[in-house]
Amino acid sequence: MTTLHTLDIPQEPAALGRWLEQQLLGLNLASTIAELSAVHGTPARQQTLEDLLGPHLDSVLTDGLQSLPLPLLQGLLRDPKLLLPLQELICLEGGGYWEARQPSMEIRHLVTSGWDRLQSQLDRAVATNIDHTDDRFPPSPTGEDHHSATGDSSTAAASQPENNHQAQATRPVVASPQPPQVRQAAAAPRRPQTGWWSHPLLVSALSAAAAVVTITFADHYFGPGDASRNGISVAVQDPAQPGQQTSEGPAEIVPPAVSPGPEPA
Repeated sequence: MTTLHTLDIPQEPAALGRWLEQQLLGLNLASTIAELSAVHGTPARQQTLEDLLGPHLDSVLTDGLQSLPLPLLQGLLRDPKLLLPLQELICLEGGGYWEARQPSMEIRHLVTSGWDRLQSQLDRAVATNIDHTDDRFPPSPTGEDHHSATGDSSTAAASQPENNHQAQATRPVVASPQPPQVRQAAAAPRRPQTGWWSHPLLVSALSAAAAVVTITFADHYFGPGDASRNGISVAVQDPAQPGQQTSEGPAEIVPPAVSPGPEPA
């Protein structure tokens, strides 16, 4: 069911000012502007909020709309698009009068339900033990804090300068250790000589496909049946028995025989 918010507009200036304040601080300002625009239409002269209120704009920020005279309040009703910049100005620069205004019951309900949803999400996050540690500082392998360990060691070193000096003076001279030998890089694993590419069925299929392509090439250039007459023949061998020709299996292309030329005299 659609509710018209402009049906209960009061006529008295003070009551009209309070009604406009409720619209500015409520959740139905967009609907109110749309209804007023449908009633009054587009104003003949475009004006800004400063043009309409003039010197009364400062009093609106400190004392609200109830201090405005009736013609200015009616001007806001006839040009409702000015209510949007007025709402923004009140939210940014409104004084103690606007801060003391109590929100409506609808706004209170929305705020309460929003906090309840947020609290439930936080409770679920704690229940599932979500880890929010910073990945930029991984934990130390010994379980100690990196920053605290560094700070403690530096503090201890600074607190005993004399002992450190004596220890350095009495420390025997030790020859510098030899540089460590460079480890040979591990040899790359040898590529297997056999695999899926050497499977007999795959070899047979590829060879048969090559034979079909060769026959098609010969028929295209020499005509049907001319391949054998021109010395091009296809021998099919059984992969299980090399050297034995069968009707199925990989095809071996036999080049044409070349007759020797005449012997030199």
